[in-house]
Amino acid sequence: GSSHLWIKTESPREQSAPKEQSNATRDMSAQNNTAATEAPVEERKSVMQKQLDKQKEIDAEVEREFTERKTALEARGESLDKYRDGQLMAQEQMAKKKGVMRNQAKTIGKAQELGLISSRTASDALTADGANPFAVSQMGTRILMRFRQKSMLIIILQSAAVNGVAFAVDRELIFYLPPYHWMLYMSTWIVPLMILFVLNMFRYKTPLNYALLFLFSFVIGITFGLLQVPMESYTLMFTNDRSRNWSPQCYGMAGHTIALVLLTLLTALPHGNKGMVKMAPVSLVVAFLTNIGGIAAYQTYWNYVGPPLFVMVAVFMNTLSLAWIGYQMDVCAARLQVDEFLYPCILLWCEVF
Repeated sequence: GSSHLWIKTESPREQSAPKEQSNATRDMSAQNNTAATEAPVEERKSVMQKQLDKQKEIDAEVEREFTERKTALEARGESLDKYRDGQLMAQEQMAKKKGVMRNQAKTIGKAQELGLISSRTASDALTADGANPFAVSQMGTRILMRFRQKSMLIIILQSAAVNGVAFAVDRELIFYLPPYHWMLYMSTWIVPLMILFVLNMFRYKTPLNYALLFLFSFVIGITFGLLQVPMESYTLMFTNDRSRNWSPQCYGMAGHTIALVLLTLLTALPHGNKGMVKMAPVSLVVAFLTNIGGIAAYQTYWNYVGPPLFVMVAVFMNTLSLAWIGYQMDVCAARLQVDEFLYPCILLWCEVF
């Protein structure tokens, strides 16, 4: 009976054995977990390194192709500098052309003399399509593909960044929106327009061109975000079933960004032995498809967007922007050299203004 009065105790050895076994089990489990965690990390690093190495190989191959073509053209007497000299191109065009084309060359040459445009800008404007043997479209499929990828990547990233800033301004995460006054909100477009002008002047000066592009993107994002106030004022003027628009300009720009991604996927990749497809016709198809998607979304979420005028403007701007990008990318590839991948982005915003 006394055995029920005593609590059975274990010797120190017996007490430590299960603990040691438990600690050993925990250590093994922790090691296994660490190994299991490290394995995917190492795999991802390996995949990323392979992708980086492949990208370097492609870049080196593109540079080698351009150098070979440049050397061959120079051996024939062609000079790369000729197509970067605005005065030389203006004199050549004035000697060859007559009437309106001659007057245009004279005007551009005069603008360069006055310092209104750079020599490269003048030469880009005066070089006829296909006349420049150093143009991107004359340099082979791989170089054309890289030119499109760089240009479209800049446009897509900028579109996403501008939309992010606009959304933060629209939701008053940065500052409170001032009351509506048409003169105040019209004046907000002046500052980004001035920055765009300076960006165009220094688009060849790296890293200044990227700094100006960042500044322009931030300022134009604020301008787009401020559109919330006049759009809301217009909504209240013509409707009585809602008290606030929920960022219609941001949703419209998000749809346009998706359209840009789709256009890039369809046109910035080679299509077998046929080479690269032209961007202009594909841009119209993409505009048609994304416009249908935008109208369908409006039919579902009309009470968040605003009056039908808003979706009509969005469809018009989406179509115009995509058509302009497609056309200008084809034109730029036929006239400009490989270091002009920032220019399509500037042209796009000139079209918006």
